[in-house]
Amino acid sequence: MGELPEMCMQKSTDAELDAYVARLDRRRWWLIILAVLAVLGILFGLLSAAGIFTRVHWIGSHELDVHVLVLDARTQMPIPKAMVTLFDGPSHPLEIRPENLSKIHFGPDADHANPLQGETDQQGRVVLTRRFMAHGTYSRYSEVGSVLTSKVWAEVSAPGYGTVIIPVGGQDGKPREIQNKGPVYLTVMLSR
Repeated sequence: MGELPEMCMQKSTDAELDAYVARLDRRRWWLIILAVLAVLGILFGLLSAAGIFTRVHWIGSHELDVHVLVLDARTQMPIPKAMVTLFDGPSHPLEIRPENLSKIHFGPDADHANPLQGETDQQGRVVLTRRFMAHGTYSRYSEVGSVLTSKVWAEVSAPGYGTVIIPVGGQDGKPREIQNKGPVYLTVMLSR
């Protein structure tokens, strides 16, 4: 067997190896920092696109038509010339403590009642346009909100009939979705 040829290898000193390792270490840290910044940028972009950072919370009002139908409780026939008054009041009568019932005035002529009146036609119908309190959240891609119909009441009376006061928003007191552009329907039965 022959001798192996002597390979030409350059020998490095310890100082050169240490400097090389330090350069690799710095490059690795820069790559890690750049990767973290890229991930954070992508995350921020996704959250911004979803509207997380650009949400606006708002409180205002929303106009809705209130269609009221007034019927005779016994015959279910329409009552013409019935007076319908929409007014502000508590969300629910149970909001008022029983001992305070005698101290408050609840009705269309109360302070801050903001009454709106109309009279039914021959078919027992009247349409009143009313502004209701509304609140929601708006972002670049969505609008979510509710219209609060629960604090509005209707007083309905007609000659020869009793007077009825009922909530416009129904008995559940749940808010309406703001996307629901349809009218509020209310049927009132009056008794003699």
